[in-house]
Amino acid sequence: MLLMAGLMLADKTAAVEGELRQTKARLAEIEGRPAPVAEKVEVPVIPPQLRETLAEIAARAEALAERIEERTE
Repeated sequence: MLLMAGLMLADKTAAVEGELRQTKARLAEIEGRPAPVAEKVEVPVIPPQLRETLAEIAARAEALAERIEERTE
C-alpha cells in the first residue's frame, strides 16, 4: 500500500511540475524573456513481477492474520 501511495504521489508531483513549467514558459513569453529550459523527469519502470510479489505478500499477511485471530478466540 505504501508503495502504491508513493507511486501515486510521484505521478501527481510530476504532473504538477509539468504544469509549473508550462506556466513559467507562458509567463516568460508574456514578459518577453526566453522560456526556461525544461528538465527531464525519468520515472523508473516497475518490474512486471512486482504485482505478483505484492499479491503473494498480501496473501501471506492475511493468512497470518487469520491464524492470529483463531488463536485469540
